[in-house]
Amino acid sequence: MTAAAIASQLASGTDDRWLALAAIVAGGLIEGVVLGTLQAAVLGRWLPRLHRYAWVVVTTAVAGLGWAAASAPSQFGGTDGNQPVLGVVLLGAVALGAVMGVLLGAAQFLVLRGAVPRPARWIAVSALAWAPAMAIIFVGATAPDRSWSTPGILAVAATTGALAGAVLGAISGALSPWLAGRSASNQIILGILRSRWHSAIDRNIIGLRMLGRRTGRTLELPVQYVTLGDRLVIYPHAAQRKNWWRNLIDPVSLEVLVHGRWTSATGHVVTGGDPSWELARSAYIGRWPRITIAKDAPLAVVELHGNRLNTITGPL
Repeated sequence: MTAAAIASQLASGTDDRWLALAAIVAGGLIEGVVLGTLQAAVLGRWLPRLHRYAWVVVTTAVAGLGWAAASAPSQFGGTDGNQPVLGVVLLGAVALGAVMGVLLGAAQFLVLRGAVPRPARWIAVSALAWAPAMAIIFVGATAPDRSWSTPGILAVAATTGALAGAVLGAISGALSPWLAGRSASNQIILGILRSRWHSAIDRNIIGLRMLGRRTGRTLELPVQYVTLGDRLVIYPHAAQRKNWWRNLIDPVSLEVLVHGRWTSATGHVVTGGDPSWELARSAYIGRWPRITIAKDAPLAVVELHGNRLNTITGPL
């Protein structure tokens, strides 16, 4: 982002339009290389099947060409000396950022296919991240005028470029769990459970973190629970349409988000043929009497390590 922003400022200081456009394209290409490399490094740790080289090539090409296409009208269209008001500039920048985000996200989507369950969601993530980032870049590009010194112009460009990159990375990182099929509502609930306000909901809801047996990916989700002695009982509603509980068919280690922090635990599933199933079912419907649990429904039982719960007595 900093390279592209500096290139834009340098281009505005020359009367040679072709030289200005070349500087902008060069800045866009440098931006694409750096952005693609950093994104590939971060995503590659999470997505082992990601083709990092292809990601860098696609990002570099689209960023460079996109930046040139966006900047060409201003370099060749001429000006009458009147600058648009800041509000118009920001609205145009947000719209341009969203369009570029869609185009870049669509190109990167082709690389993400096969690496994540929901690769198409990256297009929306990219658009949402690029819109404010582009607005920041445009503010930095339009703030200085020809009376500014070159060091001052470059300092503003570097600062706004770095800030835009930080915003882009923060939004992309926050929304990237969508690629794994996680819902936005689940992420909001988990965020509350991790915050200082967890006590507002953690009497009824906790978070679970486990590894998928088949995918090997980390799964996080909020679940409704009841306590039974020093254990937790969880009923996976509409279990036939959900898969997370299948990871607990055999006893496994997992983590529970309770009282604002993750705690190690062990979990397993009990079914109607298990002697402890009826006790777990009674505890659950005793707390949630409007819920009907079929005789063949699975129930997850979780035991926290080093954290005894005594709300309900009668161990399984």
